[in-house]
Amino acid sequence: MVDENSTNTTVDWDIVGKIMSKNIRYKILLLLKDNKLTPSQLRDEIDVSMSYISNELRSLRNKNLVKCINPDLKKGRIYKITDKGLKTIEKAVELKEK
Repeated sequence: MVDENSTNTTVDWDIVGKIMSKNIRYKILLLLKDNKLTPSQLRDEIDVSMSYISNELRSLRNKNLVKCINPDLKKGRIYKITDKGLKTIEKAVELKEK
């Protein structure tokens, strides 16, 4: 869908809704908005189990919202937000602030 406020930005409102409905996904994207982080760093910041972080990262990866920048490593993988993820979290933050 095209965002009604811009002709250049495409926002998938279904994904925005899913991000807003699950607080951990929202927090992960907020943290990755300004940093590249490992799952362990995300776990420490959010204070949930590593398996929970891993499952949510997989879900976010499948939606092309985050990307692992060193996928060949077993440990110490680093994640960053994608352009799509950035647009999504910006819209989610905007809606939460209303």
